[in-house]
Amino acid sequence: MAAFADGNRPVGEVHQRMMEALPRLSQLLDEGASLLIHCSAGIHRTGTVAYGLLRWRGESWEEAMELIGQMRLVTLNEVGEKRLRCGDAIARVVPGPPTAWLQALQEFISQFW
Repeated sequence: MAAFADGNRPVGEVHQRMMEALPRLSQLLDEGASLLIHCSAGIHRTGTVAYGLLRWRGESWEEAMELIGQMRLVTLNEVGEKRLRCGDAIARVVPGPPTAWLQALQEFISQFW
């Protein structure tokens, strides 16, 4: 994934590439893989991507923050409000993966269409 400068919100091609990566990153987690998300300090951009991915996967603000704190306390403490807003924007822009009941319903309906 391409970098975004100074911990600011990714824009343009970098934003698009990040949005395209979320489904694959989520799938890797579903398959039991571990992910390493890291920028130069492991705080701002790392926090933005980790938080955005967790929110995209359906975690609440509280759950996402707790998980980030379990992974790396300094990232939790220093990620900053503007980066959390960016992560929330990611969660709103990209539809998260369907829950099991929704996926089962979609498969059922597809039998008739």
